[in-house]
Amino acid sequence: MTQKLNTNTDCYCGETIDIDCVLNDCIEVAAQYGWIVEKIFVPNEKELIVLKREYEAPQRRIYISAGIHGDEPAGPLAVLELLKQNVWPENINFHILPCLNPHGFKNNTRENEDCIDLNRDYYHCNAPEICAHVEWLDKSPDYDLTLCLHEDWDAKGFYLYEAMHPKHASIANQILDGVRPTFPIDDSEEIDGYPAVNGIMGVPSDLHTLKHWPESMYLFEKKKLLNYTLETASDFPLQCRVKAMCAAVKAAIETLRK
Repeated sequence: MTQKLNTNTDCYCGETIDIDCVLNDCIEVAAQYGWIVEKIFVPNEKELIVLKREYEAPQRRIYISAGIHGDEPAGPLAVLELLKQNVWPENINFHILPCLNPHGFKNNTRENEDCIDLNRDYYHCNAPEICAHVEWLDKSPDYDLTLCLHEDWDAKGFYLYEAMHPKHASIANQILDGVRPTFPIDDSEEIDGYPAVNGIMGVPSDLHTLKHWPESMYLFEKKKLLNYTLETASDFPLQCRVKAMCAAVKAAIETLRK
């Protein structure tokens, strides 16, 4: 959810991934373990992949998304690694979108091919990817927890944004505790120009005012959920970031399960 803006001429300079290979691997591994593979069709011959693991009477429903910025490769790789580990709790429904911006990864840029930051487009829905995603979300059930996987070049460590309805109890500290053994926590008092406390931030209020809604705000505003945007520091080796993201996701799921 960082504010850094790239253009197609200002490309990400860190480790890159072949997003088509990563998505194909996600589909293959998911199918191997009995997941349902669904496609959200987008105009201009595009599609978004959804992986579903569902029970008839689930105790919880959890949504995970990654790859909305093409310069943040740890999220899609973390989804693939979690699928390979296959340690999902029973009786919890999962809906996972491993990459919301495949074209950004192919162009090696934060934005999509039309230079739109997709994670600021959930109010106006200018991008066809977001229009299709929102339409799919509106037909989906409410979730008990949503996790949006991100990265930040300016961060000193791992941190998160928390959007929480008053009826929910925070699980932010449990998520960070899960990350600490493998990755430093950014304890700065200010991150990305906003106040932070021990690696925890609220969703910036000016995004709501300016109607530059990120995915997390759409999820929270429309469904009143417990939502976390998880941020790794991009200046660390990619595999370290992937490990930290996996640890955060597993800590969140385990805490909610209990």
